[in-house]
Amino acid sequence: SLRVALSGGPVELDDGTHRLEGEPAREFLERQLGAPLPLAGLRYWVLGVPAPGAPYVEVTGPDGLPGQLDQQGWQVGFERYREVDGRQLPGRVTARTAGARVRLVISGFEFGP
Repeated sequence: SLRVALSGGPVELDDGTHRLEGEPAREFLERQLGAPLPLAGLRYWVLGVPAPGAPYVEVTGPDGLPGQLDQQGWQVGFERYREVDGRQLPGRVTARTAGARVRLVISGFEFGP
């Protein structure tokens, strides 16, 4: 498992032993996945919304919330929604592309002022 922090600045990775930030973190993720992960898009996907400025196709789930999003060559599935500060946000996001899969289990959200 790996802790990924997307807080508006460079991406931060922490596996409990090592910590990487910025470009080294991006390069590490790409090597591990075997495919480039669009981190700018990921920032939006964990919120259950498409990244702005890129075409997408969205499929709504039976609950009326986003169930799947196809964007930037990735198929992104949203599961386990929960209410956070009055918003319905996914608790788990699974993103797939040719030969790579990323599963994010979201333990919490922090929103700035």
